[in-house]
Amino acid sequence: GDFTVNTTAGETCDDGAGGSATCDTDCTAAVCGDGLANSFAGEQCDTGGETALCDADCTFVVCGDAVVNTAAGEVCDDGINDGTSGSCAPDCSAAIP
Repeated sequence: GDFTVNTTAGETCDDGAGGSATCDTDCTAAVCGDGLANSFAGEQCDTGGETALCDADCTFVVCGDAVVNTAAGEVCDDGINDGTSGSCAPDCSAAIP
């Protein structure tokens, strides 16, 4: 947070703000999958990969978001979650026959 990139300390950026869209609060570059949720960069969560609570794209798991998250038990997610259309069951458990 002092505007000086200290590579010896492991810093890869230092925006002086303690977090921004390009820099995490630990002075490393903001990257989805680094385990640090950076709201400035649009991340809702960041668990370092796909988990039951977080998609690999750093958004929360939501059935109907068109992202299949097997760690959350989703088998199918076509982005349509109204129970009447689409090819997946409303709970993303399986495809509708």
